[in-house]
Amino acid sequence: MTGFIVWVPATTLTFPKSEIHEIVFHELLHAIYGIKHDESNKLMSATMKYISDEETDTLFTNYIKQHENINEIKFTKSYLKKLIKEEIKKCISEQQLFKGTITLNKSVVNNINKELNIFNTKLQDEIPLQPIFDILKKYELTPLQEDGTEWSGFLLGTDSNTTIELGYSEKIINNFVLHLSWYKYHTGRYEINTYLS
Repeated sequence: MTGFIVWVPATTLTFPKSEIHEIVFHELLHAIYGIKHDESNKLMSATMKYISDEETDTLFTNYIKQHENINEIKFTKSYLKKLIKEEIKKCISEQQLFKGTITLNKSVVNNINKELNIFNTKLQDEIPLQPIFDILKKYELTPLQEDGTEWSGFLLGTDSNTTIELGYSEKIINNFVLHLSWYKYHTGRYEINTYLS
């Protein structure tokens, strides 16, 4: 978050242009302002909502207006470029970086897995990324990106999986990661399998 690093898989470039538009603007809000997932807002949901270019632009500019405390934005590439440069100066030194490693107690992992199992036992309306992260945060665990900063992004696809490293007390956990796989049925609901291992 607010590290001005955007992780986008190479396969994203094969998506339709409108989907790339939504993904990039979602990631820019993570990177520029540290905005977290918000299921009440289509652009910042943890799962892709396949919204139109016009709605993407509107939601994106609304966030900028809110955080820059301005009423009007002339939405241009030059404005966005200038904005990013200014924000880099403000927060590049504030980025939290997890360094070193720490071992997580297996009894803690067992407790977390018991709580995560609620998502594995019944179909979900969407990929429950934020509720999963909320459980981890109860145990003071932080989902991490590859560079050791707090995880940001959202999940794509109808049948896929991912692993996410975890941090505790500003150190990277060296013996467990979060596993998450999902399958979307024709009904629109998801089968989830998530656990620490």
